[in-house]
Amino acid sequence: MMVIKKKQLVTVAFALLLVLAGYINFSYGGKEDTVTASNPGETKMYGEARYVSAPGNAGESYFNTAKTNKDKARSETLALIKELAESEDADKEAKKNAQIEMIKIAKNIEKESNIENILMHKGFENVSAFINDDRVTVSVLTEGLKPEEIARIRDVIISETGYTADKININEIK
Repeated sequence: MMVIKKKQLVTVAFALLLVLAGYINFSYGGKEDTVTASNPGETKMYGEARYVSAPGNAGESYFNTAKTNKDKARSETLALIKELAESEDADKEAKKNAQIEMIKIAKNIEKESNIENILMHKGFENVSAFINDDRVTVSVLTEGLKPEEIARIRDVIISETGYTADKININEIK
């Protein structure tokens, strides 16, 4: 008969959390690290907008779906981390790491909310922000972003997160 020790259980729980975090990072962070220009010879600056088309008012439903998916993934992740942090079987180091991760997620949620609110006050109707460890992705519902609007969005993100422009993705949802 196989006996599972407490430390093994904690290790497996952390491995599952790591896999879940990787999945969330992959889902929200995008699959490319580089942005290519749509026209040959045109250069693309880091942090510039990407154009995403959707039929009819699908752009608005995109934001509802994105918010629901983000909230669901965060809730599941936080529940797992909280369970580990409150587990009597977990060692002190595992509990400390779980608490640090919960604080980091809470700070990211606050920054995302700040970015969304500031951009809405600057005239962008629907905005969705997502922050992970090394990247910020902001989606904006608009008919066309001007370079100065892209710069305003980028400035808000930089001031709220401290990330550099090469770590920022701006997606335009039409």
